Amino acid sequence: MSHPNFEPEPDEWEEWFAGEQLRAENEFLKEQLGVDEATYFSSDHTTPEMENQFLRNIIAFEEADRLPQKTIRSLLPDGFELPPAGTMTSGELSSKLNQMLLILEDHGICLDLTEKVPDPVIYEFLLREGLDDAIPMEMPEGFRMHLDGCDGYCPGCFQRPYCETGKDPWPEDEKRRG
Repeated sequence: MSHPNFEPEPDEWEEWFAGEQLRAENEFLKEQLGVDEATYFSSDHTTPEMENQFLRNIIAFEEADRLPQKTIRSLLPDGFELPPAGTMTSGELSSKLNQMLLILEDHGICLDLTEKVPDPVIYEFLLREGLDDAIPMEMPEGFRMHLDGCDGYCPGCFQRPYCETGKDPWPEDEKRRG
């Protein structure tokens, strides 16, 4: 196409046209998200197809809160018992936690806590908070949810004793010492 006398074959026109349509759709998706060129970064290695999927994933994530909701707890089978951590042996607790994590994984939910958090603390987090988080009734195709248990406020976080970021001092820490 760089030569003025070049006559492309019909399939080359179709390929070019499809690429132009995809680029136009990507621009539309960026506008829909309110993204401007100053804040949007795209690698030279990013194909229009990759960018399109990325933008569609962002939109699906943004719209997920508007879909009908249910709790993560509702994913557990009827009769799935959740005894207090203190009533189970270490092996029982580990087994119960693994069962729960497999169920969550089967529904596109990943638990991404700080690596060193012990099983009893993870289990208690799930019982107290994690299982009550809202998720869409129907997860969009390819959608993954990540429970990281972090709200950005380290002084009150259950993961703080095991987290590198949480070791940084906060003003509240000084007040407690003083």
